[in-house]
Formats: sequence, C-alpha cells, structure tokens
Amino acid sequence: MLNLLTTWFTEHFLQNWIRHETRVIGETRLHVDQTADPDDLRAEARRLVKASPLWDRH
Repeated sequence: MLNLLTTWFTEHFLQNWIRHETRVIGETRLHVDQTADPDDLRAEARRLVKASPLWDRH
C-alpha cells in the first residue's frame, strides 16, 4: 500500500491553493533532449514572459 501511495505522489502534480496575496506563481515543465542548452531555454522563457501583458514584472 505504501508503494502505491508513494507512486501516486511522484506521478501527480499537487497544487497548494493557500494564497496570501493576489500573485499566482506557476510552474512549467519541459521535456527536452539532454543536449538542449539550459541558457537558451532560460533566455526563451524570459522572452516569452516579458512579452506577456499578464506579467506583473515581479
């Protein structure tokens, strides 16, 4: 039974709905090839976020 419970927690995303402010912090997961350059991925993520009118600059 413990193994089944542990597997469930490692295979499912849990979201904490307790919020103390209006900001929403999100998570994005990318499944990429091991040869992908992390700096290129970060730069593209920054570009996309900065282009969004929803970003509050924090």
